[in-house]
Amino acid sequence: MAISVSEKLRRFYDLFSSDDRILIVINADPDAIASAMAVKRLLWRRVANITISNINIIKRPDNLAMIRLLDVSLVHIDEIDEESFNRFIMVDSQ
Repeated sequence: MAISVSEKLRRFYDLFSSDDRILIVINADPDAIASAMAVKRLLWRRVANITISNINIIKRPDNLAMIRLLDVSLVHIDEIDEESFNRFIMVDSQ
């Protein structure tokens, strides 16, 4: 029996609490940026803090334009204190 989308979302929400400080880690390309933004939006009023961190240096003009136009807040992984977070999410990683 297939699980409904609403049930999948409920199960996802059940993984987090209002005290959680979440770090979303991505290799910043358009797919990953969009996925991270979607996860952040799903959790934004359900957890204490969400930060999106990129592991790569962003050089491509189209990626830079996307970040600028969508006003995406990214923090490079080298600037992250992992101890500040108690939950980690990786999206669009291989």
